[in-house]
Amino acid sequence: AALYLRLELARALHMKAHALAGQSEMSQEGEALRDEAIALIHAFRENLPKRRTPEVRAAAWSLLAQIFIDKKDPESAEDALVEAQGIIPEEPAVYLNLGRFLADQGRQDDALYALEQGEKLMDKFHPNLELMLILGLTHRRAGNREAAIARFQGIIDYFLAVGRTEWDPAVARPLAELYAEVGKEQEACDLYRNLSTVGERENLGRYNYEAARLMMKLGFKKSEIAPYLIRAGEHAADDVLRKKIGELE
Repeated sequence: AALYLRLELARALHMKAHALAGQSEMSQEGEALRDEAIALIHAFRENLPKRRTPEVRAAAWSLLAQIFIDKKDPESAEDALVEAQGIIPEEPAVYLNLGRFLADQGRQDDALYALEQGEKLMDKFHPNLELMLILGLTHRRAGNREAAIARFQGIIDYFLAVGRTEWDPAVARPLAELYAEVGKEQEACDLYRNLSTVGERENLGRYNYEAARLMMKLGFKKSEIAPYLIRAGEHAADDVLRKKIGELE
């Protein structure tokens, strides 16, 4: 049983090193903690019976990858992520981890391939929403608007299916921007109206402004637009936005 404590200790050392990362005077301590964590993970892997708990073995490789990322060793990190994928190739999460890493490395095509492989394996009734989000963001960076919209809208559709009526800004904001870019102003307006009261506080001014702007363009009544303009003014974060709000008023 103590074997599993090695993995948990490695995880704790990684977290402590990560917490020290922003303190330059602690950089040597953080590096020592990471090296100790790597040694513990290797010891765990070597002593874990190969036919037991493949999910835990894959998790060990994924943790190793995170440590190598912190050590600025992308080649070793990628090798570790590929090892995790090979152990449980039917699990979407390993493709998510690999795809996110490749996207962060600027390898958009490779990231899309990995993420789409994971998407094919998802339970359609209980999808991996984080995978869909990262896939949507990666498609957007690659200039694939319709593909990005499909993934973001898929998350919103899932929210609706489970009775959730407040959208996650990480999903709704890029989807609203994309809908506006492709001329689907009603859809964009609906998303901004949803975000106008439940989005991040620092962005409420912008969400309410965009909702009001699109409502005006779509021919809504002044009485319907007014509450959004009032909230936009209350939450405007800078003079540029305040000027735009004034122009709408």
